[in-house]
Amino acid sequence: MTKMMTDLVASGYDEGRYHEVYRERQHPTPFEKLFLDEFAEGLLAGSRILDVGSGPGIPYDHYLLQKGLVITGIDLSKKHVDLARSYVPEAQYICGNFLDHAFAPESFEAVISLYMLFHIPRDEHRETLLKMYNILKRGGVLLVTVGTEDVPYKEKTDFCGSTMAWSYFDAQTYLDIISSLGFTIVLSLNERDYGSDEKHMWILARKE
Repeated sequence: MTKMMTDLVASGYDEGRYHEVYRERQHPTPFEKLFLDEFAEGLLAGSRILDVGSGPGIPYDHYLLQKGLVITGIDLSKKHVDLARSYVPEAQYICGNFLDHAFAPESFEAVISLYMLFHIPRDEHRETLLKMYNILKRGGVLLVTVGTEDVPYKEKTDFCGSTMAWSYFDAQTYLDIISSLGFTIVLSLNERDYGSDEKHMWILARKE
């Protein structure tokens, strides 16, 4: 299941028009800006940030770079990595699977992962969040988007012109998992409640 889903997601983003539909904008929405500003609050200039599932790099990495942060992104899609390197040349981007890539323990001040976690089997979500916890320094912050329903697996053949797959738990399950790993929840809101067509939960947490 894992490799099949990973390959499907990577090819879906390589072949589809996701970046044209969702990410061809330079600026975050007011809701996104709320979380990004809170995420960056207290981070010193030069702090190292890892963006897991970085996509084409805009608008999120571009926005955070303007705050003096150092961005490293990792994404399954070669197309998205190539776009990110073009859109945000000041950042460093890796094409690969986050779970397979070796990052040193406590090597980042913050981790951001938007619209990524539900593209891997949900049985691996705790492991993924634990790895994010382990690569964060003490006091480091995590910003992640998660699902809000109980969906073991689903596919769409017409997502931005390609096939795409999702797998996720309900939002409370993620809040429980993140807290159990040693994070303190700072802020959690459903973007649907703030005018978005999407219905993902944004969670900001701090490593204790």
